[in-house]
Amino acid sequence: MEIVDRRENALLKRVEIEFIIRHENQPTPTRKSMTEWLNKLEPGSKKELVVIKDVTTRFGRAQTTGIGLIYQDAHALSVEPTYVHDKLSTLNPAAEGSNEAEGGESSE
Repeated sequence: MEIVDRRENALLKRVEIEFIIRHENQPTPTRKSMTEWLNKLEPGSKKELVVIKDVTTRFGRAQTTGIGLIYQDAHALSVEPTYVHDKLSTLNPAAEGSNEAEGGESSE
């Protein structure tokens, strides 16, 4: 992962990172793997407060670009639209509470 630009947005309490991932002879990276990479790049960040936006893979090139937003706290994350929170809840099921007791096949 290569960082193209890193900006601190004090007003929205977040760090905005533009990145490029070159993935020769590998599949396109998943949002989950991109979130983990950004979490490792920014010390003290929490995985549930990382948002990945504008991910684009170039046709014919093994290159993916995108923007990562790393928020300081859950209150700062509330500025994101509802659909972003829905995506985060699918990536981080532990953030929404434990659904393991509800999951699985029914015994009927």
